Order: sequence, then structure tokens, then C-alpha cells
Amino acid sequence: MTPPERMPAGQDAWMHELRNAVNAVAMAVALGRGGSAEGDIQRMQTALARAEEGLVRVRSLLMHPATPPAHSASATRDHR
Repeated sequence: MTPPERMPAGQDAWMHELRNAVNAVAMAVALGRGGSAEGDIQRMQTALARAEEGLVRVRSLLMHPATPPAHSASATRDHR
């Protein structure tokens, strides 16, 4: 397996934030699953709230990435 290509620094930071948000959702789902197995309604509600918060963060990151798209050749031309 070949290593992935490195992303520009801003995109790397964005990807790190996205991974953190997705991991938070995964952990909340696991917490909820445990609460469900034990019949712990409060734990399940807490887990659902955490999952929802994580998904809001994921959506925000996907809808409004912190790094602008790469410049195209036409965007870097000198307009006089």
C-alpha cells in the first residue's frame, strides 16, 4: 500500500478537524449502543445529543471549509 499524498497545510488541518468530528459521532453512537443494551434512557439521550452535536460540526466543516479552493490559472492572471 502506498502512502497518501500530503495535503497543503490548511487542508491537512481541516481534515484533522473533520476526523475529530466524525470520531466524536462514532464514540457517541457506541455510548448510545451501550446505554440501549442496558436500558439506560438517560445515557442514550446524552449519546444522541453528542452525536447530533458532532454531526452539526461535520456538516459545518463540509459546507464551509476553512481553506479556500486552489487558485486556477485564470484567477492568478494579472488583470489590467
